Amino acid sequence: MLEFDDDDDSYATDAPEQPDLGPCCCCGSSVGARNIVMLSKRASIPGTGWGCLICGLPADGAVYIACDACLETHSWRLPVEVVKGDASSKGRQLISELSDERFDHDLSIPH
Repeated sequence: MLEFDDDDDSYATDAPEQPDLGPCCCCGSSVGARNIVMLSKRASIPGTGWGCLICGLPADGAVYIACDACLETHSWRLPVEVVKGDASSKGRQLISELSDERFDHDLSIPH
């Protein structure tokens, strides 16, 4: 169970360790770069992005990593880079290198 330490506003030592996902794709910071954001574009390497079990999308959707500060200031709307390959590999590529092909849920499937 996670415990919150009121004295220093951080999680107690039994909190799970955050994975290192590399730098923020918006600003390049490593601090708080822990948020994975899905894009409606196809990833350059199939099988390494987001997918959907409900509508049957393969895990081919592009993602980017955003730090807490960029999410709070809404800079997440303007990523410069996206994750290339598996997120844990910390690989990046320019968002402009992705194809213009739209990748999104099939909304015709009833939920």
